[in-house]
Amino acid sequence: MKAALRKGVLLALKYSGAFHLARKLTDDGVRILCYHGISVADEHRFRGRLFMHPDSFRQRIAQLRA
Repeated sequence: MKAALRKGVLLALKYSGAFHLARKLTDDGVRILCYHGISVADEHRFRGRLFMHPDSFRQRIAQLRA
């Protein structure tokens, strides 16, 4: 139930414009990205919320560079 409530709150914040406002208020700030881990073997298959496939990570970094 907690996950559904959390998702509902995040959706409400998103559609109310709160995320957009937060981005505008911190436009000249530094962004810090955190990742739990990058898969070495197949961790992303059974712990998808904690581990990211290396190809996905490379794609995200390429998008950030662009």
